[in-house]
Amino acid sequence: MNGKNTSILLGAGRSGTTLLYKLLAAHPRVAYLSNYQARLPAWPRLAALHRLPTWLPTIKHTVWFEEDGNAYSSGRRPWYRAMVPTPREAESVYEYCGFQDRQFHVANARQSLARYLETVRRASGASVVLTKRTANNRRIPQLARSLPQARYIHLVRDGRAVTHSLMRVHWWKDHPLFWSGKSPGQMEVEGADPLELAARNWVEEMSDIEADLPALDPQQVHEIRYEDLLRDPVGTLANLLGFLGLDEKFPPAFRALVETLNLKPREEAWMTRWTEAEKARVLAIQEPTLRRWGYLP
Repeated sequence: MNGKNTSILLGAGRSGTTLLYKLLAAHPRVAYLSNYQARLPAWPRLAALHRLPTWLPTIKHTVWFEEDGNAYSSGRRPWYRAMVPTPREAESVYEYCGFQDRQFHVANARQSLARYLETVRRASGASVVLTKRTANNRRIPQLARSLPQARYIHLVRDGRAVTHSLMRVHWWKDHPLFWSGKSPGQMEVEGADPLELAARNWVEEMSDIEADLPALDPQQVHEIRYEDLLRDPVGTLANLLGFLGLDEKFPPAFRALVETLNLKPREEAWMTRWTEAEKARVLAIQEPTLRRWGYLP
């Protein structure tokens, strides 16, 4: 088992990775890690339950997405919705397979990641398995050793939009930052500027990805922009399905789900909600990275 049927979704937090993860997982031939693996990592065969949403595709739209098409939900779900298999990051699976942030402890692995993901794929009755975990941005070398033939999708979004989004989610202030070991809330007490912390977090995440992706075979990596996904969701997803080795034609139920989400470009909130001084503070931190990724001329 070498990860031939595995794809890994990378991208800085709040770049739209949850949306893309759910969109691709909604395809009937794409398996994923769900709330069941997240809670019960020693039972990968529970992925057989993933066949239920595949048989009843309207459930995916109802449970996986909010009424406005948003893929991210911060509230507690009713029990009957929580019972439906839903794509999750499932860090517990990586811990079960011996991964801890940048480290891979073989002695602590109760099952290889390749074998685990292949079990999920087969139990789901799918052709490929897709996994998304923000910490994987820092695990690319370890993942490459564990899954040498895996494919990588890298989703990129304008760092200023990411910064604005980070500051609006409920968990941000208490979330330990991998590059400091402290939470934004703790660092603010010490005098740090909250806007600048969020801006730097995008730079740090992108730096880790930039450092490790070039070591992979370019044929194994597919880069897309969040902005392109909103501009042309059907075309962007068709290209991704081809990259995953699937037929680029959309099954009717899958196309219907994508179209009913009504994804489309929109003016980013930071453009109108930040003062010129706030824009300048963020730009001072992000400018080199924004230029490298084509968001500045």
